[in-house]
Amino acid sequence: MKHLINLSRVAGLALVILLAMPAAQAQNTCTTRTLTSAYGFRLSGSIDGTGNISVIGVHIFDGAGKFVVVAQTTVTAGVVQRNLSSSGTYSLNADCSGTMTTVLADGIVSTLDFVVATNGGSVFTTSTDKGSNLSGELRRI
Repeated sequence: MKHLINLSRVAGLALVILLAMPAAQAQNTCTTRTLTSAYGFRLSGSIDGTGNISVIGVHIFDGAGKFVVVAQTTVTAGVVQRNLSSSGTYSLNADCSGTMTTVLADGIVSTLDFVVATNGGSVFTTSTDKGSNLSGELRRI
C-alpha cells in the first residue's frame, strides 16, 4: 500500500510538471518587433502557367509591419533576373505565425503564411496564392 501511495505522488508530480511545460513555452510570444533585421532568404517551387521558380535575396523587416526585399535574383522557367526589389507588409501573431503580402516590381501581389522559429532567427514560409506551390526559409544575417 505504501508503494501505491508513493507511485501516486510521483505520477501526480509528473503531471504537474507536464502541465507547467506548455505554460512556460507560451511565454515565448511574438510581435511585429520580433522581425527587426535583415534575413537571407530562398523561396522555390512552381506557379501554374509559369513553371518552376527559384528566388534568393535579402529581406529587411522594420519591426513595425513593413519590409523591403533587395538584391533579389529570380530564376523562372530558366530565365534569370537579377537586382530585383519588392516591398510589402506583414502581421505576426503572438503564437509566432503570420502573413506577409509582397508587391512585386511588376505589380503582382503575392501572399505567404509563415512561422517564426528560434526566437526570430529563422522564418519558414509557404505560399497561399491559388496556383502557387512555393515554400521557403529566411535566416537572420
